[in-house]
Amino acid sequence: MLITFRRKIVFFISCMVLFSSLVLCVGTYATVAQSVKVETIKTLAGKTRLMALKFQGAYDHIRNDGYIISQTPPVLAIMNSAVQGGKDLATWREDLESIFISVMKHKPYYTQMRYIGFAHDGREIVRVNQKGGAFERVAEKDLQAKANEFYFKEALSLTQGDAYFSKITYNKEHGQIEAEKVPTLRSIIPVFTASGEKFGFIVINVDYRILLREQYKAIQPEQNVFVINEFGDYMEFSPKHGLLDLILGGAKDNFSLQFLQYSSAKDNDEKFIETAHDVIYVVRLNLSQDVDDNFLSVVVKMPKSALLQATNHILVRTLIMSLVLTGIVTLLAAALSAWLTRSYILAPNDY
Repeated sequence: MLITFRRKIVFFISCMVLFSSLVLCVGTYATVAQSVKVETIKTLAGKTRLMALKFQGAYDHIRNDGYIISQTPPVLAIMNSAVQGGKDLATWREDLESIFISVMKHKPYYTQMRYIGFAHDGREIVRVNQKGGAFERVAEKDLQAKANEFYFKEALSLTQGDAYFSKITYNKEHGQIEAEKVPTLRSIIPVFTASGEKFGFIVINVDYRILLREQYKAIQPEQNVFVINEFGDYMEFSPKHGLLDLILGGAKDNFSLQFLQYSSAKDNDEKFIETAHDVIYVVRLNLSQDVDDNFLSVVVKMPKSALLQATNHILVRTLIMSLVLTGIVTLLAAALSAWLTRSYILAPNDY
């Protein structure tokens, strides 16, 4: 009878301790999980913003190169000479070619730099090509008219101080796509005469694939990262497969990117997305203050398993501590019940 009573006391105390420990464990886990999630989202947001600024910085450098070149003496001298009827442009053309080359030496993703006139069907005035680190000064007889190109037409609406980044297309020469199929981004800065009339454009052709690779190399991401422009062209870094190739216009066909909406946005935009398997942070940056739908999105994806890994470790440790505590209390309860019932056996007349 006493032995059964002892067991009931030990069992009851053990159950109470175990129940209390489990309730405390669940409450602690929920609190810690929420805190870890909030901090992880903050960290993910910070990383995404830094990556986005790195890619935006590359665009800023391209635009700034165009702005600076548009104000160099050769550009202005060629314009003034053409407006005033001057004929001796050879020296100024050579000087501008040298400026183009000096810039391109530090930008491996610049494939062409051009000074295109507004008149004569958008005929090139000066052009330098870069291929494999070698530079070609294009002879005057080989310069082309570009008035029919889409980027020339779209740049016609630019005003003084504006800048324009084109959609990515394969580069064309004499109306034909080059065999290498270089995905080309064009940065265009308009050049105006002193009287405010449009004279031409400074155009920088950029190998978009190399541009993105250079930025990824500098960032060295650890998570799954997508860089997507407004046309749905994207390049992905995968922790498992490394840096993948550029996909032109493929974002709408990528199931994992269906959560993104490619609408125009003048201001910067950030959002957090949670799916069944991933947590995602998106930062969208406007690339040009003059063009509303000229933007770039940086998307960072993290598996939920990685997000919950830290909290799962905490849960396991808490469960182990609960079981250990229950075991210790059970032993103490057994000892205490044995002492109490032993006292009852030795002194029955006290009752």
